[in-house]
Order: sequence, then C-alpha cells, then structure tokens
Amino acid sequence: MPLRKFKDTFRQARKFIIRLWRINIAIPRLLRYNPYTGFIGRQMFRYFPFLLPHDKSYFGFAHLVHKGDGLFLDVGANDGISAIGFRHIHSDYSILSIEPNLCHERSLRKLKKKLKRFDFKMIGAGSTRCQKILYVPTYNGVPIYTAASLIKDYVDMTMLEQHLPADHDKNIVIFECSVDIVPLDELGLQPDIIKIDSEGFDFEVILGLRKTIESQRPHIMIEYNPKLMESIEAFFKKLSYSFFTYDYPSGMFMILDKVRESDLYHQQKITTNIFCVPNEKSKALPVRQ
Repeated sequence: MPLRKFKDTFRQARKFIIRLWRINIAIPRLLRYNPYTGFIGRQMFRYFPFLLPHDKSYFGFAHLVHKGDGLFLDVGANDGISAIGFRHIHSDYSILSIEPNLCHERSLRKLKKKLKRFDFKMIGAGSTRCQKILYVPTYNGVPIYTAASLIKDYVDMTMLEQHLPADHDKNIVIFECSVDIVPLDELGLQPDIIKIDSEGFDFEVILGLRKTIESQRPHIMIEYNPKLMESIEAFFKKLSYSFFTYDYPSGMFMILDKVRESDLYHQQKITTNIFCVPNEKSKALPVRQ
C-alpha cells in the first residue's frame, strides 16, 4: 500500500508539472510542427522522461486500462516516445510498437533494453500484405519524422503547414524508402488498447485490424482527420463503437463534437486524438455532457 500511494502521489505531481510546462497548446505545436524545436524537444524527453507523456490526451488511457497485465498496441511508434508516454500511465501492460521507418530501429532497440515488457516490429501496418514507399521529409538536413507518411500528398500537405520561413521549399528534401506492409490481424494479437498514428494511412491500418477489433473489442485512439472520419465512423458504428475526445483539465471524456474538431483542424491546424470505445465499455467512462 505505501508503494502504491507513493506512485499515485508521484503521478499527480508529474501531471501538475506537465500542465504548467505546456503553456496551453504552444509546446505541443512546436514539438510537432517546427523542425528545430521538435528535434530538440524529442531529445529532451530522453533526459527528462518525467515530462512525458508528450500528448495530454494520453492521460485518457488511465481511464481505459484495467488492473494487471494487458497489451497496448502502438501503431506508428516513431522513436518510442508514445510507448514511454504510455508506460508513465500504466506500468503493468505489455507494449508492442509497430514502426516502418528503419531510422528508428536503433532507438527502439535501446528502449527494449530499458523498458520492461516492451517489444517492437519494424514493419508498416495496412489492409493488405505488400510493399510501399515511405516518404520522410527533412528541412535543412533535420528529419521531420512526425511528418513521414506512406502517402506522398499527405507529406506535402503537412509540410505546407509547418512553421517554416517563406522560402522553405528549396530547403525541403523528401527521402524515399521501401517498407513492408502487413495486416496486423496476421499477428494474432489480443490488444486491450490500440493507438494509431500513421499520418493519413489510418483507415488502411484499421481495415488490416478488422478481425482483431471484432474479437477483442479494444479501445482505439486515432488522430482526427476530416478526410478519413466518414469512413472511420461508418466502420466503427457497424461494430457498435462510440466516439469521444479527452478533456485534460477536467480529467473527463467528451462526446465527439465534429464541428468543433473540424474548426480546430482547419483554422488552428490542431489535430485532436479521438477515442473509439465499445458501447458496452463506454458507460464506465467519466463523460462530461
């Protein structure tokens, strides 16, 4: 009991520190959109991991986990930042990260040595087994891994939204590499929670997880994308799922407001994480009407 009480107190203190550190939405936007601050910020997390999770919506996972072991499936792991962030929320779950970008293999190998119950696979996730091109943009030689995508047009769109100088076009170089794509149903996993962040390829990932979702009924967190939401909503409504966002200050979920999320996306370039929750599990969530 004393150890559990200490852990709870530490988590509350860390949550308070992170709330002060974020300065509303300024820090997350710099980490995501500015190549220099993004690169420095991600390196900083390695030395000051108590600042994680990097995304405040990750605190919503605390309401979705159960006691004991489970599986967190991390699709679009990047360098492992999402796995570390989730580990700060729950210490007992196993974590499996999926990442196609071989540039992150070294970081993920190091993380496997430090993080208990963590493993990874260097593959891409999709609806069919195939090979595709992964597009990785750089600005003045600084890689912007968070903008890497299997869809070239998506990379171009993201780079247009970057906080870069007006003459940035000549400083952007996009590298291409071939990656293996695998439907994650083939892995025979039993995840309790799935996080999907594949930069425009999310619906293909979901289609490749159809059997797993139908049988395991996991909670799923996915980025709001207006171009994909119609297909994603239709898919999950057939499986009796509901849609929520997480309000970090109140510690409660809110029913998805598509008008609000669309305005944030188009006007402020803010991408919210959407929680897809099975209807039979949604009644247990703290929901703010």
